[in-house]
Order: sequence, then structure tokens, then C-alpha cells
Amino acid sequence: MKRNLQKYLRDGSLQTHRSTEKEIEKFKKLIARDLSDCAVEGLSVDRSFATAYQAALNISRMVITASDYRVSAKTGHHVLTFKIAGLILGERFQGYGDNYLCVSVM
Repeated sequence: MKRNLQKYLRDGSLQTHRSTEKEIEKFKKLIARDLSDCAVEGLSVDRSFATAYQAALNISRMVITASDYRVSAKTGHHVLTFKIAGLILGERFQGYGDNYLCVSVM
């Protein structure tokens, strides 16, 4: 897994970062809030999707943070976040971020 991340570490779009329990707990709270909010009855489909997307992005950020990394790219950081989370989680999960991004641009 670490070998797959070397390219991003070399180009500076990914940095090592020492995570804390407080950071992980913050992500868990944000994710729980977003998942709850996206299911609110009467919420527009667009707003519900945007909130679910934010939950998915924060799940990916939490995976990266828990692995002691941080995405540092200024442009394209959402795409990079999903891609790197997939690399960390392994082959079985790598396509999910790509599929989520394709739906979000439609």
C-alpha cells in the first residue's frame, strides 16, 4: 500500500501527518451528522446528494488521517482524496470513489 502512495508523497500532494484520536472523533461526528441530514424528509434531492457526498468525502478523509497522512493538494483535492483513500483501503474499494465522482459531475 505504501508503495502505491509514493508518487503522491514525492509530488507533495500527500504528506505524512500524525493523527490524533480527537481528529478521528471529529470526523465521526461530521459523518454521522451528514448521514443523518441527508435523510431528512422533504430535503431536495440536490441538497440530499450534496450532504451525502460530503459524508463520503469525510469518510475518505478519516481513512487517510487514520493512516497518518494528509492530502495537501490545492486543486483537485476531492478527486485525490477519494483516490488515495481507495489505495489505502485496497483494491476492493478503489472503484467506489471514481464512481461517486462520476455521478457528482453529471
